[in-house]
Amino acid sequence: GICEICEPGTAQPLLGQTTCDECLPGTVAKERGEPECLPCPEGTNQSEVGRRECLRCPLGTYAPEPGHGECLLCGESRVTMFPGAAEVEDCVCDVGYYTAAPEIRDEQGRHGDCRSCPAGSECLRPDRATPAQPAGFYLKNTTEGWEVYQCTSMVACVASDDVVTRCGPNRDQDTLSCARCVDGYYQVKEECTVCPGGESSSLPLVGVLLGYLLLMGATYYICNSPVSRVATAYLSTSVSFGLLLTAVQSLSVLGQLSVQWVSPWSDIMEVLTLFAFDVELFQVECVVETSPMRRYLMRILIPSVTVMVFVCFYVASKAVCPMLNRPVWEWPKTVNSMGQVWQALYITLALVALLPFQCYGHPNGQSSLTKFPEIICGSDGHDGLLALGVVATLVYGVGFFAAFLVAHIVAP
Repeated sequence: GICEICEPGTAQPLLGQTTCDECLPGTVAKERGEPECLPCPEGTNQSEVGRRECLRCPLGTYAPEPGHGECLLCGESRVTMFPGAAEVEDCVCDVGYYTAAPEIRDEQGRHGDCRSCPAGSECLRPDRATPAQPAGFYLKNTTEGWEVYQCTSMVACVASDDVVTRCGPNRDQDTLSCARCVDGYYQVKEECTVCPGGESSSLPLVGVLLGYLLLMGATYYICNSPVSRVATAYLSTSVSFGLLLTAVQSLSVLGQLSVQWVSPWSDIMEVLTLFAFDVELFQVECVVETSPMRRYLMRILIPSVTVMVFVCFYVASKAVCPMLNRPVWEWPKTVNSMGQVWQALYITLALVALLPFQCYGHPNGQSSLTKFPEIICGSDGHDGLLALGVVATLVYGVGFFAAFLVAHIVAP
């Protein structure tokens, strides 16, 4: 008889046979007349019989040894970066996951533990060592994994693929939500600006204090001037100024909202923060290190300091005014001046007292103080601010109103 050549996909290693054997799964015969079927190399497979070509393992599978009929699955949340993977190490975390503890192998020999990227982060490509930080969020690595915090400013927290540079220019990378500037800088609007004259320049703060003292001294004479006791244009101007001040304080409430104001409203809201006793505008950070507790103390103590200033002026007038041939300050008029200042700033006093009670939420379920994002609501740092807030609310919000009510009742 005539010997026939085995077709591709079949082979016959023995002499005198009448048929060719089809290649089993995992083996192929590429050419005609092959004496035997060869196993598919690593990274390939063939699941059917009688085939001449091996197929590369698709994404998400691998074949570590020759002769695989089916490629092995990498497993849930894992994928390969290329077809034809031959090693289990080629299985990496898929899109939406990142590799935690890459130095540790699981029971199958795969590196690391694929964890789902937390809400607020981004994992848009496979094989990520960390989640990516989108603009407006702050990522912090903890023993439980990556935690995501929402920032109050898109400028403070910048987009970061490697979570190394998480904050904007001149901001402290280790402060939660990038809430603080580095030494030598202070915050203006949403940016950190270099302190004028260096890190410890106190000239702007001194200028503000001198202006404050002059304003308090002028308040005594304006509020108690004989001219203001008659219905004149001067009195009308004073009343109009008081109404304007009340309106401005009411508008400053809008500045406390989490709204991205556009120009020129953003500039207007920045000026209005002055009426909320925002000490950051006075470049205090350029003189002393200011923690959230210190900044809040400075705010709530401004009204009390105003009372002390008037008392000091009253005492000093006993010695200074006679030398200048000026009448000494009278105590009833001094008290009247204090009341006028407190009455004019009542809305602001109430807003400042309530700052420790205003929190906003994060994607990880926690919350931070709106004015001090680095303070987690319910933490030890928040407890101290809450205690001060309760005292300030009782003194400024309730106590001041009660004092005016009593004065109104007992007044002749």
